[in-house]
Amino acid sequence: MPVKGLKEVLNRFDIVIEAFENWKDEQVEKATLKLHEEVKTMASVEDQHTLAVLREMGHPYAVRHVVGPQGPRQAPVPHEPQQLIHVQTGQLLAAIKDPKIFKNKEVSIGTVEIDESQSPHARWVIFGTSKMISRNFPVKALENIRDDWWELLKLTGKDLVRSLKK
Repeated sequence: MPVKGLKEVLNRFDIVIEAFENWKDEQVEKATLKLHEEVKTMASVEDQHTLAVLREMGHPYAVRHVVGPQGPRQAPVPHEPQQLIHVQTGQLLAAIKDPKIFKNKEVSIGTVEIDESQSPHARWVIFGTSKMISRNFPVKALENIRDDWWELLKLTGKDLVRSLKK
């Protein structure tokens, strides 16, 4: 028994695939821009915590104030979350590059990068040293936007389905 309307179904299928590819690209771009904005926000705390003030506070980001991997602190933390980065020279903030989006039919990838040639100390801020705790602000930025991004995907996914019903 021949299938009637197969050509129409296949044409509609091409429309669905194209709509999904466009939707996927838009969502990756929105999420990457949101992540970039949050990373810059985390790395741009401008306040009165100069290097001299942090020294007076007893170097609150020093490893010696931590007991165990997540243990109690003995020194006051200037900010919660501790991943917020105080602007001293602006070098780290300037090293956060504009986001890049790579797209093809199969996958879309967005990246937010920190140029270590502009800010050699970035790796030590992020991963810590033998004397300084890790302050992984890029990961914290991703955690901060995760729920918003998931909501965006759910809402726009519904919009995609609605648009195909027309």
